[in-house]
Amino acid sequence: MISNKPVKVPTWLWAYRLIVAPLMLVSLIIAFPFSKKVRKGLKMRMKPGYDEVPASSLWVHASSGEFEYAKPVLRALERLSPQPRFVSYFSPSYEKQIKASHEAAYSAPLPLDLPGPVFSFFKAIKPKALMISRTDFWPELLLRAKATGVPAYVFSYTQRKVSGFSAMMRRPLLNQLKTIFCVSHEDKANLVEMGVTAPIVISGDTRFDQVLHRLKNPNFASKIKTENPETLLFIAGSTWPEDEAPLIKGLSSLLKQKKLSLILAPHEPGMGHYEKNRCSWGKAPLIKFSEWRNTADETIPDGSILYIDQVGVLADLYKSADAAFVGGSFKRYIHSVMEPLACGLTTWVGPFHHNNREALDFKHLKTPCGMAVREFSNPADLQNALEEFMTRSDYFDETKETIFNEVETRTGASEFVAKHILKELENSPSH
Repeated sequence: MISNKPVKVPTWLWAYRLIVAPLMLVSLIIAFPFSKKVRKGLKMRMKPGYDEVPASSLWVHASSGEFEYAKPVLRALERLSPQPRFVSYFSPSYEKQIKASHEAAYSAPLPLDLPGPVFSFFKAIKPKALMISRTDFWPELLLRAKATGVPAYVFSYTQRKVSGFSAMMRRPLLNQLKTIFCVSHEDKANLVEMGVTAPIVISGDTRFDQVLHRLKNPNFASKIKTENPETLLFIAGSTWPEDEAPLIKGLSSLLKQKKLSLILAPHEPGMGHYEKNRCSWGKAPLIKFSEWRNTADETIPDGSILYIDQVGVLADLYKSADAAFVGGSFKRYIHSVMEPLACGLTTWVGPFHHNNREALDFKHLKTPCGMAVREFSNPADLQNALEEFMTRSDYFDETKETIFNEVETRTGASEFVAKHILKELENSPSH
């Protein structure tokens, strides 16, 4: 039962209430007339639907894209417990995906992190436990969870080495948690160095479970082929214009010689982007995926570019390719390399990939065709590396198997987290 007694507010939270929260409200007020996302976010909180959530739900919070890490945990909870599952989110950009998913039996937006709305939220949903996917720690939310005896957890958590002000701000939030499920020994060491006193368990990354689940349940099951089996099928996923510039220079000669065919999956496809690429790639034929998909042929011409103008199929397309490039790595932050690695693909990245742990880890995985993840900084390096890679085509299958096997060793985190939490809840006197 939610208590009406006053909550003892720690000093750090007073600073949040008096400085951060007011600034957050002022920012929302200023942005309201200009930002459609802000207006939608406030509107969805006016009728959040909390009364539809069953009491004692197992509550998982995923701010937006973190839902991909939460999905396998929710499936594990469904297998292991009859308790209803409730998903909260903060960003309106992921509302449709969460509401449409099987994993989220019930869902609703998180309230603004203010004492009144958070209290009303807890009073309405009466959760059994809170599980945060990766990040998105809200001070009022964590304080209310602790005050009402709702154990709070975080899973798939990573922590880089920080000190000073950053450590001081994050430490009290993490110490509100019942258990921190982090990905690696490095994360645990960094947490301990920060002075975090909450229990820390190394559990691995739940996203690996989701990636393999996605491969077994594809949206697009057909396999794309080149006319000549010897032609390399290269896929560039989640690309931005900053990525496409070096790709155009590095791949144009190979496309012209028909040594390579390309699947180009931009992060933000559209007619304007398509037309720009149609001009940029010179004489290489640019084929729209939506049009090609309606044909009975599974092949694409050697030296052509299959332009992916639909969303939701990229993870499936990696299965057809011989090698990959992941975008964002010439912009600022690389997108996930898990999907191509789960398909066993040797994956090329640009210089901005240090935000991605898998990219760093798999740079050290040796395969018969070289390292599983390989960096290039200029077009000539990419062209030379791919030409050398093509000479090892006899080892492609063995290379794919090596990379996939390493990915598979990293699965199982979701089941581990779900079982650990359910066991703690079962043994808890208050539950």
